[in-house]
Amino acid sequence: MQIVIDDTGFITACEYFRQICGEIGELIGNSEFKGGYDDMPIFYAHESYKTDKGVQLAIAWAGVNDLCKYEASKLGIGSPDWWYRCWEDKSNSSSNGG
Repeated sequence: MQIVIDDTGFITACEYFRQICGEIGELIGNSEFKGGYDDMPIFYAHESYKTDKGVQLAIAWAGVNDLCKYEASKLGIGSPDWWYRCWEDKSNSSSNGG
């Protein structure tokens, strides 16, 4: 008997994460922005971070970051593995988010 693991929640969370990262990247003019912990100081140092849109995206990033960690934990995936899988899955996703 094969056990089927439902990773729908994780895939959806990653789509949201990539979307928010894309919006942050667009705001700061960095198309390579992937929302990793090394990327966030770049965002925080950017003048756009202090704008209403920047604050909105920072809050959204924190929310989807937590959502991704939560959904990944249900699958036994820890940090930073979930982040790598999130960006790997981009090529396998049928969605155009991000």
